[in-house]
Amino acid sequence: MNQNPVPLTRQRPAPPGVAGETYEITLPFPVSTNARFTSRRFVLTASYRGYIEQVRWMTKKWVPFKGSVSVEIALYYGRNIDVDNYCKALLDGMSGGAYVDDKQVTRLTVVKEKATGGEPKAVVVVTALE
Repeated sequence: MNQNPVPLTRQRPAPPGVAGETYEITLPFPVSTNARFTSRRFVLTASYRGYIEQVRWMTKKWVPFKGSVSVEIALYYGRNIDVDNYCKALLDGMSGGAYVDDKQVTRLTVVKEKATGGEPKAVVVVTALE
């Protein structure tokens, strides 16, 4: 996993929160939701916390959207995956950067594709809906 990923693009055509405004970022492949638990208890593991902090660091200069948002996630994986296990860490990590809280996500689209010629990654597009 690339320890120093860099956001590919950041679009800012209008003031924050205007419908249609987007953020797009390429992130390291997320940890599974299963990494949130330890010893059958709900305790965030070091790998889960580390991933969330990495995403927050990458989006810290963004101005969070205040209203409803749409999130599109493309997961480029190395082995077959269950997509719903990988969305939570991404959504949690984007809180405070792309949006204030992941409760603002009213539309979520996730696709998975086999990574070809590169490491597994996630490409995320967040669009303000209002």
